[in-house]
Amino acid sequence: MAGMLRSPHGTTRSPVSAKKAPAESTVFGYSPPPEVGLGRDVYKFLQRLDLSCPIKNPRRDLSNGFYVAEILSRFFAADIQMHSYQNGTSERCKRDNWEQIKRVCQKNDLSIPSNIIEGTIQGEPGAAVSLMELLYEKFTGKKVQRIDPKELQGWMQQLLQQPQQLQSQRCHLASQQLPRRMGC
Repeated sequence: MAGMLRSPHGTTRSPVSAKKAPAESTVFGYSPPPEVGLGRDVYKFLQRLDLSCPIKNPRRDLSNGFYVAEILSRFFAADIQMHSYQNGTSERCKRDNWEQIKRVCQKNDLSIPSNIIEGTIQGEPGAAVSLMELLYEKFTGKKVQRIDPKELQGWMQQLLQQPQQLQSQRCHLASQQLPRRMGC
């Protein structure tokens, strides 16, 4: 049994199986990039448009341009015929849909940066969300409220400290009301 490891329960394992398993958030050693979600205002905007299908995963749902064309058809009805767009996943289908969308945008003086379009087609994290935020701002005239990651980190620290502060306040109140109480 040379080279074997013995567990506290008396079973043996080879050193290969004794390696640490990958973290729970990884799948086969791959951890996906953090997903950026749509804001509440943008979701409400999309719901008001009454699309044929709700956008649940922007990165996947918007990559072929079909739902983007459907959104644009609500504002430029004369310029978009939905029968010209395919809801497919092939590269050719995506490119064809997006070429038509680019023409409609040019005709209506709506500029969408090419890096956002390409990122949406390729499924890059955050590209589809940026596209939806851009369309939201163009069509509603409102700005999307963005949170600075540093501010978010500060808020998280405050939230983590709150339970400790609340516990010390409870102990202080309990010691004032019941002086014999133990544990505080």
